[in-house]
Amino acid sequence: MESTLEYVRFHALCSYACFGMSLVLNTLVVILVSNSEKLISIRNVFYAHSLVDIIYASASSIAPMYWAHLPHILLFFPTGPLAHIQILAPVAFQLQASAYVIDICLVCSTFLHQHKLLNRANFNQILSPQFDLDFEKIYLIGSDIKELVTMPFNP
Repeated sequence: MESTLEYVRFHALCSYACFGMSLVLNTLVVILVSNSEKLISIRNVFYAHSLVDIIYASASSIAPMYWAHLPHILLFFPTGPLAHIQILAPVAFQLQASAYVIDICLVCSTFLHQHKLLNRANFNQILSPQFDLDFEKIYLIGSDIKELVTMPFNP
């Protein structure tokens, strides 16, 4: 790259291309999951992943962030054609950060679901003596409750 402006344009074009790919691939995931009979119990988690990924990609393409690392400072600069709109860049950055956190929580929910299916252990019997939380309710937020309620308990 010869100049900073060319780098900013390239960065914005890559963000727009990634948004287009995300839209196409997440739509494909939704179509495939909705037609599958074997993924009924985790279907809602896949839908949530697709929605959060599209939100993340759209926020990233609205105001692509260029960052610089200095000693003890991490700076973020919004770039791209929409970066000059002062209210849009902070909202897009907050959406991007929120979608990232939600996506990490959904990944954890997916692992919990797989653990529940493979081990069929009751989380409350294992974890409740140590904590004052009902882990079954926390887990069921990210899963299809009908499928888990009908699952036989087999420790």
